[in-house]
Amino acid sequence: SPPTEWDNRLKEELERIKQVNEVLRAELLSVMQQQQDDRREHFAAEEAMLRSCIERDARCDRERKALDLRCQMLTKKLAAHEDRAKTEAERKALGVWQRLGAQ
Repeated sequence: SPPTEWDNRLKEELERIKQVNEVLRAELLSVMQQQQDDRREHFAAEEAMLRSCIERDARCDRERKALDLRCQMLTKKLAAHEDRAKTEAERKALGVWQRLGAQ
C-alpha cells in the first residue's frame, strides 16, 4: 500500500529527530573536547608550578649549603684571629712582666 499522510509525517519527524540528534552529538563532542583541553591545560599549569617549586627548593638548598660553607670558613677565620689576638696579648703581657722584672 502507498505511504499515507501519517507515514510521511512520521518519516519527516524521524528525519528531524536524526538531524537534532546529530547537532546534539556534535555539541556533546565539542564540550567533551573542551573539558579534556581544560583538564590538560590545568594539569600542565600544575606541573609547571610543581617544577618551579622543585627548582626553587633545589636552588635554596644549594644556597643554604653555600652559606653553611661560608659560615664555617668565617668561623675558622674568626677562631684563628682570636687565637692570634690572644697570642699577641700574651706576648705583650709577657713583655710587660719582663720589663717590670728587669727594673
